[in-house]
Amino acid sequence: MNKKIPFTLIVSIVFLITGNLVGAGTLGLPTKTGLAGFVPAVTGLFVMGAAMFFTAMVLTREVTRKGDAIFNYPSFYHKHLGLVGKWVAILANLLILYGLLTVYLSGAATIISNLLHPKISNAMITVIFFLVMTAINLTGMSLVEKYNSLLVILMLGVFLAMFRMAEVHVEPKHFVFADWKFLPATIPIILTTYNFHTIILFSVFCLSAS
Repeated sequence: MNKKIPFTLIVSIVFLITGNLVGAGTLGLPTKTGLAGFVPAVTGLFVMGAAMFFTAMVLTREVTRKGDAIFNYPSFYHKHLGLVGKWVAILANLLILYGLLTVYLSGAATIISNLLHPKISNAMITVIFFLVMTAINLTGMSLVEKYNSLLVILMLGVFLAMFRMAEVHVEPKHFVFADWKFLPATIPIILTTYNFHTIILFSVFCLSAS
């Protein structure tokens, strides 16, 4: 890790992490966290964002410190949290990843159905989309690395366009509303949206292999 890392690789990893953070979950945050009001929602976003950043730094330092190609999170949790902590962490990750997979597959099927209006059921669209994405991943990460940066740039452009379209509907009087009792219900949504820890191992591996 002491050798010079190519700048293009760093940019690629930054876009990879950004693509994980700025996704479909981000679109739902204003609606879901808005139940608590602007100030509580922003407070929750900053606090949970700081917590996720801190845990990401802890995991990254552990991976780079060990320098072990077979490093895995269950062993890490077992070492620092014991057997109970290990299985709690594993089950929590399974729940989060299963939820994300379900959301993205169903969301993709809905978008494809509304845009293309194919004469097949949403269930079949979901299966086809899953098979295509699985095939792309099985070919290796080179294809993902090649086009991920372009997709993130396009996605950010779409987000900016959406902001311009939505700003005319913003009513400043709503910013003063606050109901802190709804904030705890928004925490799982924020955590799921901010979850990018699963790609830390891949990012460190790319940097080590460069």
